Amino acid sequence: MSKKFIKSERRNFLKGAVVAGGAAVVAPSAVVAAPKVEVVKIPATEDKGYEENDYIRNYYDRARF
Repeated sequence: MSKKFIKSERRNFLKGAVVAGGAAVVAPSAVVAAPKVEVVKIPATEDKGYEENDYIRNYYDRARF
């Protein structure tokens, strides 16, 4: 019985193709620079807190059992 050895050339080619494909996908994203974004501050408004209005009272009336 003779042992058949697997030729690894094809396997190495496929491994290389996968690595090259991954590098081709990553390379363009590394080159593109993100655009600069200006931060606009919105003036803070004073929080009124909890207000009970007609809408809230109507909800409470309907929620009672």
